[in-house]
Amino acid sequence: MGSDPMRVIHLIGGGDTGGAKTHVLNLLKELNQSIDAQLFCFRKGDFSEDAAKMGIPIEVIESGNPVVGLRELKRRLAGQKVDIIHCHGWMTALAPLYIKKVYKDEPSFRDAKVIFSLYEDDFKQPFHADFSNKLLLKGIAKKDIAGLKEPIDYRALCKLAADFSDGIIQQSEHVNEEVLNYARESGKPVLEYQSPENFAEACNDFYDKVWETEQK
Repeated sequence: MGSDPMRVIHLIGGGDTGGAKTHVLNLLKELNQSIDAQLFCFRKGDFSEDAAKMGIPIEVIESGNPVVGLRELKRRLAGQKVDIIHCHGWMTALAPLYIKKVYKDEPSFRDAKVIFSLYEDDFKQPFHADFSNKLLLKGIAKKDIAGLKEPIDYRALCKLAADFSDGIIQQSEHVNEEVLNYARESGKPVLEYQSPENFAEACNDFYDKVWETEQK
């Protein structure tokens, strides 16, 4: 990476609570000791407030629509160099697709590598049947989302995220095994679950691994 610290953008829904919230915030606090890590959150609440109290650089993008939120993220990062975009949980599962296809020529996203973290989260109600058609914006072709089969549920959405990510992290000890195996079989770098005390160092090393792998 050279002499400049790696610039990492963390993207998260912001509704996280309990152990998941603590895990992410502690990670950000530790990472900022060695890299330039910034958090973007899709809603205001306990998560964003606690991040600010811990001194973690955070910006809130209040949007009930992740696609609109990504458009605003693009605007806020305009002119900035980003090395890694780390997407946390299914609420950010569309981000890898849009970054790689819709925004691939944006200066801030063009050379960025995308990492998707799997959590012990889920949603029970599948998306509406026309969800796939709504994804077909400029830059996204039907072949890009051909693997997104109905029902479009948690597993399908996370597999889509893995398809367009450069690396996948198992961030919770217990995650959906079908999705995790799908990531393992993709041939992309996968960081298996790490204990909280080791995670920041392992994550930092994983960023380097993903960057170096993609540069070959």
